[in-house]
Amino acid sequence: MVWVWTVSLPVTILNSPKATEDDYETPFGTGQDITGVVLYIVGLIMETVSDAQKYRFMRAHGNDDAIYDRGFFAWSRHPNYFGEMVIHFGIWVITLSPAFLGDVNTGAMNAIVASVVGPRFLTFLLMFVCGLPLQERPGAKKRYENGSRSSWEAYARYLNRTSILIPVPPQLYARTPAWIKRTLFLEYPMYVFDPAKHSDRSKRQSSAEEGLGDRQAG
Repeated sequence: MVWVWTVSLPVTILNSPKATEDDYETPFGTGQDITGVVLYIVGLIMETVSDAQKYRFMRAHGNDDAIYDRGFFAWSRHPNYFGEMVIHFGIWVITLSPAFLGDVNTGAMNAIVASVVGPRFLTFLLMFVCGLPLQERPGAKKRYENGSRSSWEAYARYLNRTSILIPVPPQLYARTPAWIKRTLFLEYPMYVFDPAKHSDRSKRQSSAEEGLGDRQAG
């Protein structure tokens, strides 16, 4: 409920009865309008098409170890999340047009500009609460511990060549230094799975090896 209310703020504020100075309506076609519409269309295409691609893939492969690295998923591991973020930033940009042209009062203009909190809140949720944190490291851990060694190696190669969120050509991303991936391309350390640190299987093996070493030393 809070999510929906927050991301709706730009449109809610713009359409508030006391927001406009008069009955004049801003003509469509400003730079903000075009930019916002382009962002909205790009985001909508990415989200709907990637959701459909993932749905077909899941129906065909179920719970096997197959890796879907085609379509939008060849350029981003979560193109549907990226598309949803772009949609709401596009909506916010569209609402800026009447604000910047002075067709709303000062208070409404400030509120519309500040309503960027809506798409930013959505981005925060998907990146740090209910999106990437629930899929990236837990998903990699599950593949490492439950799959075969060849399956994990194939998935590790996919992680190395595919951007976590922002669409990037895989050939370019594979050659990108790790520090750029961890900063510019938003693949923060909290998402990265390290078998030696995060795998229960690796920890058990390490404990067993230590125990064996202690027995041999004794």
